[in-house]
Amino acid sequence: MENAVSYVRVSSDDQAKHGFSIGQQITNNMEFALKNGYKIVKTFKDEGISAKDLNRPGLQSLLEYCSDEKNKVKAVIIWKLDRISRNVGDYSATLAPFFANYDIKLLTVTDVNGEGLQVEAMRQVSMVFAELERKTGAMRTKEGIRGKVATGQYPNHPPYGYKNIQKPGSRYKEMVIDEESAFFVRQAFTMCLNGDSSRTIASKLYKMGFRNKKGNKVCKSSIDMILRRFAYTGKFYYDGNLVEGTYPPIIDEATFYAAQKRLDTPNKGRQTHTEFPYNGCITCAKCGCYFTGERHKKTTKNGGVKYYIHYHCTGNRGGDCKKDSYINEIKINEAFTNILKLITVPEETKQLVIDGLKKVHAQQNSSYETQKKDYTKEN
Repeated sequence: MENAVSYVRVSSDDQAKHGFSIGQQITNNMEFALKNGYKIVKTFKDEGISAKDLNRPGLQSLLEYCSDEKNKVKAVIIWKLDRISRNVGDYSATLAPFFANYDIKLLTVTDVNGEGLQVEAMRQVSMVFAELERKTGAMRTKEGIRGKVATGQYPNHPPYGYKNIQKPGSRYKEMVIDEESAFFVRQAFTMCLNGDSSRTIASKLYKMGFRNKKGNKVCKSSIDMILRRFAYTGKFYYDGNLVEGTYPPIIDEATFYAAQKRLDTPNKGRQTHTEFPYNGCITCAKCGCYFTGERHKKTTKNGGVKYYIHYHCTGNRGGDCKKDSYINEIKINEAFTNILKLITVPEETKQLVIDGLKKVHAQQNSSYETQKKDYTKEN
């Protein structure tokens, strides 16, 4: 018996409308293989995925497996042609040439099999109708979504904090607040306005009982998605247009926009920055490279921490003098102080320096007063 692989696929719509279950396809493919002298050595699956393109994990694995000649695949068995593709271009330009190149037969349980122009023409016609059906379904789905939007219904799956209930006398479900989960949404916005980061919010909500589907702490990106979701205001955007929803809001618009401002201008906290005034001022006597500063800390006997600065040769020219060139900043300060004591500055130079410092100080004060006035106007 020759080796064959089986490919099965189902989208949620297929299973609901036509009963193309994965299990039934596997069984049908297996029976077909036995009747026609093939042994199925591997089955590839794509569940809940459309065949509008070739970007499917199961199909990509199948193509990779078939391209390995050591697997000796002689046939690919599918239940129906539209299981492997619903795109005329993908079938004609990619799949059919691929299988022909590796001398692999594409066999279907329900459609026509064989060789020759007539068989290929019938397959092309089948593919045209499969693509037409897919596009028609997509168009009807979009029209249905537009119908929902026209009545103020949220077009997508309910965001966290909401749930759908069947609305009496309507084909649409009604989106209502799920108070148990909406509590965490409100808490997230409150914490954000209090200055907490998304990571901190995730940790705090976890302690309050907020969990993902696996029972673990919700990640930072999920908190960001909640804080950025405008739909919590009872309104949403569709095709660039603002729609007044018929569902109740969880937060008001003022809270949402305040949170956006907070997210866009996060509090970065205090940042310590050490300046090394002698960087670029001292060169190594051995190799000529500049000295650079490093900040170190040392634990004292009483448990405190003491910080100090050392300078050393960068060694950028490949020298080995870095480890022997460390010198404490205190010693450098002492040396510079002694040098400065030997310098006599003329009185007119001193006055130029004093006048320059006063001018810079005045400019800084003027800039501060301008910023203060602007902030007062905005608030």
